[in-house]
Parts: sequence; C-alpha cells; structure tokens
Amino acid sequence: MQGTIFLLSLALSLSLPLYEVLITFPSYERLLLQDTQQAAARYVAVLLYSLDIDQQPLVRETLPPHIDRELERLQQDFPLVKLRFFSPQGEIIYSTKTEELGIFNQKTYFLEIVRKGRIYSKVVKKDLPTADGVPLSLDVVETYVPLMLEGSFGGAIETYFDITSRMESLQNLHRRSLLLQLTIGLGLLMLIFAALGKIWEAMKRREKAEAALKRANQKLEGRVAERTGQLEDSCRRLKEEVVERIVMQDLLSETV
Repeated sequence: MQGTIFLLSLALSLSLPLYEVLITFPSYERLLLQDTQQAAARYVAVLLYSLDIDQQPLVRETLPPHIDRELERLQQDFPLVKLRFFSPQGEIIYSTKTEELGIFNQKTYFLEIVRKGRIYSKVVKKDLPTADGVPLSLDVVETYVPLMLEGSFGGAIETYFDITSRMESLQNLHRRSLLLQLTIGLGLLMLIFAALGKIWEAMKRREKAEAALKRANQKLEGRVAERTGQLEDSCRRLKEEVVERIVMQDLLSETV
C-alpha cells in the first residue's frame, strides 16, 4: 500500500516539471513563432506598399532602386536580420546578401507551401541551419510570405527576424518556472514521504500493540483454562466426598 502511494506521489511530483518541458515551453515557442510570423506578414505588406509593387509580380525590372533606403527606414521598427525577394519562378531577385542573387529555391516547402499561397515560418535556433541549410549565429524566425495576385503566385518575400533576446527571456522564464516546479514537486514529495513515514510508524506501533494484545489474550486464555481445570478437579473431589458421605450414612443406617 505504501509503495503504491509513494509511486503515485512520485508521478504527481514529476508531472509538474514534465508538463512544463513537454507542454508549456513548446506552447510559448509556438506563440512566439505565430507572433513573429504575423509581424513578418505586416512588415512585408508595408514594404510592398511603400515600394508600390504590391499589385504586380516580383521581377527584377519592377524592383525600385531605393529599396535599400526603404529597408533601412523600416528596420528601425522591425528586428530584420535578412531579407530576400523571390520571383514567381523561385529565383532570388533581391537579397541583403548580394552573393545569393540568381539562386533558385526548389525546396519542397517552397513549392508545396509558399507557391500555393500559404505562409511558411520556422524558428531557427542559434548555430542551426535555416530552411535552405545555412546556419546563423542568432535565434531567428524565418518567414516566407507569398504575394498572391488574383489567385496566382506572384513571388514571395522571405524575412529573418531576430528573436535572440525574446528567446533568451523565454528560456530564462522557462528555467525559473522549471526550477520552481521542481522545488514544489520535491517539497511535496518530501511531505508525502514524511507522512508515509509517520503512517508506517503508526502501523508498526499498532502491529506491536496487536501482538501484545494477542499474547495477553493467550495468557488469559491459559489462565482461564488452568482455573477451569482446577475448578473441575474441585467439583470432582467434592462429588466424591458427597458420594462417600452418602455411602457412609447408608452403612450407618444399616448397622442401626
């Protein structure tokens, strides 16, 4: 019984930190991804509108020469690390890294998600590869925002938003929450263990009392049996004496 209670208590104590690791922290990461994805969509909409290219396919010829100045202006409000423009064919026609110009994106996510008009986002943690396999030294959210023109794919804009500070804050919050829950779980486990110890001691005392009572009952039963035997012997002797007296009285009666 105590073993079952201890195992249940252990499972309960571990459930809090496990819930934090498996449910709460991933949920916060998803919320961070969704929030940054929405910010990227707003950024792209503002950028395309400010460049006056939101109603036409993205091709090299339509990109205005002042795009760099516009990016610098918008970077004051958005934590942009990198930006790329993709043509409807998947060619990089603009990038903050000029060496990437002319590269085609033929990845599955681009062909199956972005080209079909859906936003694709990914949290890229420090020193891990992005969707196109390039590692970064920051924590970023990589987001592809498609430009749809009357149901047709007109190209896409890819943003890299720096979330390093937000990720560090989230991880610090996660560590503090996990430490707190581990402390609570350990304290709860110690309280339950102490309670089980007291229950165990009480049960031991009860077992000893029951054993002592059993021994006392056995002694009492022995004494009762002994006194009953003595009483039976006394009754038997008394009967014998009564019989002897009756016999002697009968003999005396006959002699008279």
